[in-house]
This record gives sequence, C-alpha cells and structure tokens, in this order.
Amino acid sequence: MDAAQKAYKGRGLQVVALSLDGKNMVKVQKFFAENKIASLAPLFDANMKIFHMLKLRGLPTTIFANAKGEEIARAEGALDWHSEAVKKIIAENDGFALR
Repeated sequence: MDAAQKAYKGRGLQVVALSLDGKNMVKVQKFFAENKIASLAPLFDANMKIFHMLKLRGLPTTIFANAKGEEIARAEGALDWHSEAVKKIIAENDGFALR
C-alpha cells in the first residue's frame, strides 16, 4: 500500500490505512517504523464507527472509490497490489481515492 501511494500520488491516488487497533497505537506506529512505511499515515478507528459505516465484514478490506467518493470496487482479504486487476482499476480511474 505504501508503494502504491508513493507511485500513484501524482494521479490523485490516496491510500488510507485504517487500523482498528486504536487502543494500541504504539504497536501500529512500531509496525510502520519497522516496515519503513513512509508514504502512509496510520489512522485509527478505535470505536469501529468507520468499520460499521463501510459495512466491512473483515480485515483487510480495500475499497476503491472514485473522485466523487463513490465505491467502484472492493477487495476483501489480502490484495496483490501488483496484480493486473489492481493496475486496471488504477488505469481506468484518474482522480480517485483508494481506501
């Protein structure tokens, strides 16, 4: 996700990394540091409000949204950010957000 944010930032890509582990922010920040994640900021949903609002069924979940904030695709489970499917979504949607 960090590499995708860095590579496609100029095209309007915004990757939002949301953690439900808000009670242990130090753990998440340590994970970011250990994995040299520099293009993303850890965001926290300690009360799971966003989790429920987006009707997530599990983690990880990736939601692709267009520039209007409309969901255009969703991937539940691990996602290969280098896959042809992800590249196609990115290629077809300039000015989008990726959550």
